[in-house]
Amino acid sequence: MRITIINEYVRERRAHFTNAALHALSAAEKCCRLGEGEVVSTGHILYGLAAAKDGAAGALLSRYGVTPELLLDKLGTEEAPDTLPSSSIKYSYAAARVLRDCYEGVMNRSAGDRSGTVGTLHILYSLVYGDTEALHIIGGLGINERELFNTVAELLNGNEIMHKRLLFQLGGLELPEELLTPENEALIKEIRERQEAARQEGQGDGQPEQFQPGAPRTPGSALAVFGRDMVAQAADGLFLPVIGREKEMERLIRILFRKTKNNPCLVGEAGVGKTAIVEGLAARIAAGTVPGYVRSLKIIRLDMTAVVAGTRYRGDFEERMKQIIDEATSDPNAVLFIDEIHSIVGGGSVEGGMDASALLKPALSRGAMRVIGATTQQEYRKYFERDAALSRRFQPLTVSEPDEAETAEILKGIAPAYEAFHGVKYEPEALPAAVRLSKRYISDRFLPDKAIDVIDEAAAKVRTGGIERYFERKDNIAPVGAPAADNAEDYEAQARDKYREKIELIKKGKFELAGQAGLEEKALRELQKDVERAANGAAAEAETGDPAAVKRVTAEDIEKVVSQWSGVPVEKLGRTDSQRLLELEKALHRRVVGQDEAVSTVSKAVRRGRAGMKDPKRPIGSFLFLGPTGVGKTELARALAEELFGSEQALIRLDMSEYMEAHSVSKMVGSPPGYIGHDDGGQLTERVRMQPYSVILFDEIEKAHPDVYNILLQVLEDGILTDSKGRTADFKNTVIIMTSNIGARDITDRRHLGFSDDTEDNKYEQIADAVKAELKKAFKPEFLNRVDETVIFRPLTAEQIRDIARLQLALIEKRSLEAGIKTEFTPEVAEWLAAHGYDSRFGARPLKRLIRKEIEDTLAEEMLRALAEAKDAGAGKATGSDATPAALTIRIGVEDGKIVAKRGQ
Repeated sequence: MRITIINEYVRERRAHFTNAALHALSAAEKCCRLGEGEVVSTGHILYGLAAAKDGAAGALLSRYGVTPELLLDKLGTEEAPDTLPSSSIKYSYAAARVLRDCYEGVMNRSAGDRSGTVGTLHILYSLVYGDTEALHIIGGLGINERELFNTVAELLNGNEIMHKRLLFQLGGLELPEELLTPENEALIKEIRERQEAARQEGQGDGQPEQFQPGAPRTPGSALAVFGRDMVAQAADGLFLPVIGREKEMERLIRILFRKTKNNPCLVGEAGVGKTAIVEGLAARIAAGTVPGYVRSLKIIRLDMTAVVAGTRYRGDFEERMKQIIDEATSDPNAVLFIDEIHSIVGGGSVEGGMDASALLKPALSRGAMRVIGATTQQEYRKYFERDAALSRRFQPLTVSEPDEAETAEILKGIAPAYEAFHGVKYEPEALPAAVRLSKRYISDRFLPDKAIDVIDEAAAKVRTGGIERYFERKDNIAPVGAPAADNAEDYEAQARDKYREKIELIKKGKFELAGQAGLEEKALRELQKDVERAANGAAAEAETGDPAAVKRVTAEDIEKVVSQWSGVPVEKLGRTDSQRLLELEKALHRRVVGQDEAVSTVSKAVRRGRAGMKDPKRPIGSFLFLGPTGVGKTELARALAEELFGSEQALIRLDMSEYMEAHSVSKMVGSPPGYIGHDDGGQLTERVRMQPYSVILFDEIEKAHPDVYNILLQVLEDGILTDSKGRTADFKNTVIIMTSNIGARDITDRRHLGFSDDTEDNKYEQIADAVKAELKKAFKPEFLNRVDETVIFRPLTAEQIRDIARLQLALIEKRSLEAGIKTEFTPEVAEWLAAHGYDSRFGARPLKRLIRKEIEDTLAEEMLRALAEAKDAGAGKATGSDATPAALTIRIGVEDGKIVAKRGQ
């Protein structure tokens, strides 16, 4: 019989629908027409599924007690439809969406679908998936909707056990065409044989077991689907041991057992161990090392991403959350743990729907369920504090960053797990080095997370052995085009070939190429030895099991990893604080010329601060640098940053000419709430929070607005500064330097106004007195009293300018050598630069301009000229950018009172 379908979408795709599905839709249209309606609803489609006896959905619905007659009563239709549908009938939006979703879902998953066509089970799945009229009808009949949904889902997913169960329940019914597959025919035969054997033995009457609607099913538990039992995971050893944090765990337990506000929220920066505290509690519950009233707790980690995933329509997310809340409230021992709990604010909501926080509030307010949350300080303020109704349901529990001693204990506790994973052993000094170096040089993260990552990567680095040397040699020395070798024999064969090539080149008189072949042969021999050593070491360790054969992670390995992350040279990381401080003057003198008093004063103050002879809350040292321009004030700040903290990147420079207005104070600590830039934080506080070990340079402090001095008073006295968001920046590990040109005219003028009978020291003292008098006029006493040292820089002499010229030429030699050019300067060059670049009023700045014009420009021209000549001669080679010709030497000297450059070999 030809089946007539009004729905155009289905009619155009009827080849992709089973006959049972088409029968069901035809019955749905007839039912709609009989009720004198013109719109087919999801309820009508449900009737059609129940009426289609040749469909699996109809057989399944009948086992739940859903019959066509019962549905007619629910739909308000008095008798079974037998009239043909009218062409005026249309499908409701929800009904059309169900059919469209069925088709698109089957087509998208056709590779793994059982039939490749849309059957009645697919339609039933879509009906009970969303918030439809059909689902309300099923619920009104007293049927467990989730039970039905799970049954249909498992049938569609090919669960063999469920197929067996359904076939057994169908008993003597005629099997629907959707289950008539070769696989199911074998199952049918097995079931029928079991039924026949049961009848013969008198153990049964051959009737199928009755399906019990609403029976509990483990797969149907929302917490089982969207959550993970952390206590069970801890019992299986899936968590790292948690060291310390006993106080936080005790507070966590106390909050959980409060009558009200029994929902703790762990608040702390990323990486301080918020999640680890909950894992530690779960581990103690699993081990039984908690009081008896705590042992019954079941901590369920709720995956909010999984809860939101797949919720396509309005009401889907709310339904899932309601099921989760119902299960959590029904179990008094259940405790939900939601990591990144700020995501529940707005999470899962669609237009016209509710977000997760709104769904949780009623249950939390009644105390019917307990939730542990974890979030950062910033997210807590951004989401929770703005929602007073939500924030008052939770009790914040602040998790602070552990100190170095606590972090060292944490690393000792988890080190065995990393040793077992990587197959290495940590030397005793490696773990403290990881804590110390990560705290100082990795400023954008927090302990213990960054220290754990350091020891993890260091172990991986040691585990991979000589892989760095392999790639370095292969890329830089080994012959181009040489095939990669997997064993020592391959490298040995390649080395022999290079040896024969070298001999042939020597015979032909091509000595330069022969030398290159010799270097390549040597590189291959080294690679051969590396492979042999690695193979021998692995074999010895595997055969003997000797712990001495296990690779060791040393403090040097830790230093290399931190150096790669931070960019600070390894040799600077390896020096201890005491070595660095004792050699501070010597190091500063290498960069700062002619300022012996300034260098000595700063060094003594820094040593005094670092030795613990100062208030531990205050900065290491605070200095006010006075002097004319170009005498080395900023250079001393840069040198101090490199020597104390390993890199010039540790210098935080603020140009105070940008803070001349009263409102500019907000730039330092952040704009107030409601103003533009509030979320960005302060330029000073944010950088200090990111770089707690740094030198802070307030350049030209006299140009700042007086309100800025009030900010500095707090920093100099208490060592802390609170930004507009309430976050505290700690200055106790910083050096504060303020520069000013106040009294600069006194310094330069008085130096040349006679004093011929006085010594240089007497002149300096008189200049200092005059400058300090000017200083007292410009700054308030309370500001000057908080500065540790006022340092007055001397004007530079011609001899000192000559020394600076030599330092600058040495730097140029170093930079040019890195670019592939060997630069040589005659002694006359420094003399010429000092004579032509000296101006007592401007210090060393005219010298730098002269070097840029006469030296750097000349070098650039010579290098480009050499490149052009090499390219024309065919000797140069370009790979993306011009390469520098080998062995290029440029000699710079003075001839006829001018700087000249000559090329040499």
